[in-house]
Amino acid sequence: MIRYASIAAWAYAGTTLRQLFRRLALMRAFNRSLAVMLLISAVYLMLT
Repeated sequence: MIRYASIAAWAYAGTTLRQLFRRLALMRAFNRSLAVMLLISAVYLMLT
């Protein structure tokens, strides 16, 4: 039962993000923010 709710949530999120990312500036901002978070995580892992 939970699996269907999870699939529905991912499908809804995908539809929403597709509509949001039609604007190139928003997609670039999202990609850059994820890149910064990945960089912070990598630095944290190297320092600990």
